Amino acid sequence: MKTEPKKATPKSKSSDSYHHGDLRTALLDAAVRLLKKRGPEEISLRELARIAGVSQAAPYRHFRDKEELLAQVARQGFTIMSEQMKETILKCRANALEMFYQCGIAYFRMGSNHPQHFKLMFSAGVRPDERHPELLIAASQTLALLRDMVLFCQRHKVLGEGDPMHRALHCWSVVHGFTTLYADGRLSCVGVTADNAEKALMTLMSQQLIGAVKSLDKSDFGFTIFDTEESRRYLQGVKSIPIITESF
Repeated sequence: MKTEPKKATPKSKSSDSYHHGDLRTALLDAAVRLLKKRGPEEISLRELARIAGVSQAAPYRHFRDKEELLAQVARQGFTIMSEQMKETILKCRANALEMFYQCGIAYFRMGSNHPQHFKLMFSAGVRPDERHPELLIAASQTLALLRDMVLFCQRHKVLGEGDPMHRALHCWSVVHGFTTLYADGRLSCVGVTADNAEKALMTLMSQQLIGAVKSLDKSDFGFTIFDTEESRRYLQGVKSIPIITESF
């Protein structure tokens, strides 16, 4: 009697789909998707394993704990930002003023286009330090590119003299503050909209240039503060409050 050969048992998805580092990528992608809905403190490796279709122990082959996974998501964000800033610097090498503005716009667009990464990059719970050396390197590269832009602009008399790292901190604070406020929907009250946000940012950045002592009553980029119905109501409320320093 002829015995039929046994049919090969198909391998399960969990054992076959994530060879060669695929599970690591799948877990990072799942974390970014979850960050759209909740904060990092609400994410667990157990839930990410369930989404990826693997055992609860599987994520620990790639990440020591949840903090390490989140640090890698933040590293991705700094890598994206560095790539975009470097591309901008190289593209604008013939025009220092254009480089100055476009680096700020590149930062703003990265924050707008990758909000989950952006928030995690500057989260208090995930810091670029010796516990996360890859994150520290990625964050340092981003700041180094900002320093390089400042040095180039100083050399071409676009930015004033002085410690380039101090200048870099000033530039970073202005652009990051604007990007964060915009992402949180906190600038609509002063008339910043999706249509004029980049013009508003460039208007603020212009105050860092050499000789930038003119009033901000008029923007060179067509931005007018308090120029929407919502922002005018907000301004009316501000004007109704007495100025306490008038009596000083």
